[in-house]
Amino acid sequence: MQGGLLMVSFRKVAVFIGVVGLLFGVVGIVDAAHTKSHAKTQAGAQSKADEMNPSRLPGQGPGKPEMILQGPVLAVSPATGFIVMRNGAGKDAEELPISLDHKTAVMRGGKTTSIDEVKVGDRIRVSYTGQPGEVSKTVDIMGGPSMRAGSSKASGTRRGTGM
Repeated sequence: MQGGLLMVSFRKVAVFIGVVGLLFGVVGIVDAAHTKSHAKTQAGAQSKADEMNPSRLPGQGPGKPEMILQGPVLAVSPATGFIVMRNGAGKDAEELPISLDHKTAVMRGGKTTSIDEVKVGDRIRVSYTGQPGEVSKTVDIMGGPSMRAGSSKASGTRRGTGM
C-alpha cells in the first residue's frame, strides 16, 4: 500500500504544481495588461495637463523658443515673402532663406511691422516656438542701416554686414 499512497501523493503534488503554475501565468497576464493600461492612463493624464497649461499651447502663451537664428539680412523679397539671412560666421556661415507667411510676426523695437520694413543689412533674430505641427515664427529686426538716423532706404544692393 505504501506504493499506492506515494503514487496518490505524487499525483496531488503534480496537480498542485500545475494549478500554481497556471495561477502564476494568469497573474502575469493580468499584471501586463494592467501595466499597459496604467501607462495609457498616465499618458492621457499628461496630455490633459498639457492642454490645461496655456504656456504649452502655441498662440496662448509665451512658449519656449525651440530654435533661434541671428544674423544680417542679405536679401529681401516682399513679393514672395522671403528673407535671406546669414547665420554663423567664417567658414561656418550659411545663407538661409526664411519664408514669411500671414502667421509670421515681424517686430521692430517691440512693435509689429511688415516685411516691407526689413532692409538688406538689418540684423535680425528669427525665433521658432511651439510644438510639432504648431510652430510659430517671429522675426525681430534688431538693428542695421535702417535703424540709423539719417539713413536712406536700401537701394536693393548688398551693404556691408559687419560679420
